[in-house]
Amino acid sequence: MTNTNKELNTLLTNIEREPNQDFLPLANTPERFGEFLYFLRRQPGCRAHKRDIAERFDITYRQANFYSGAGDEIFGLFDTSEPGHVTLTPLGKSMAYKKKDELNVYLKMQMQKMNIIRGFVNQDISEDLTPVIKAIEEKEDWKETYSLSSIERRASTIRSWIEFVREDSLPISESQLVQFVKENASILNHLFSMRKAV
Repeated sequence: MTNTNKELNTLLTNIEREPNQDFLPLANTPERFGEFLYFLRRQPGCRAHKRDIAERFDITYRQANFYSGAGDEIFGLFDTSEPGHVTLTPLGKSMAYKKKDELNVYLKMQMQKMNIIRGFVNQDISEDLTPVIKAIEEKEDWKETYSLSSIERRASTIRSWIEFVREDSLPISESQLVQFVKENASILNHLFSMRKAV
């Protein structure tokens, strides 16, 4: 298998990848994932220290850690396996050259695969986070891992992500998906033919 084929195969695997359902995000501003992507794209090796990311976006190191963790565990855009650093994955490199609207389609698609998002996407939780907090506490691992204040902050992230998913939700599904498939038809055909051959 050539390097190009390996990269394409990795890209397809990442696109098919399911979000880590055990990961409870703390990253209230979904647009920040795009900001990180476009920043990392311009760095040598598409890699930066979290300290530099925090400085660039005027956020704390902890916040840089929260966003990069979610970008890794939920979206597969970042590799955070090297302590203190964030590197774009093959999928991240590809998405870093997409238009903002196309990136948002992908982010929303991955968010909607999460059980905790799906459970509340059709409910009004704009004023009351109690149902989300209760759902988080029902998962024993989360209840044991996080304090009540941390659970409340994460419930706020869930609300932010649901609001993000709901934005412009009608035109996204058909027109932009069709456009994406048309623009990438040859690559997708090649990827699926490679999968069938294996």
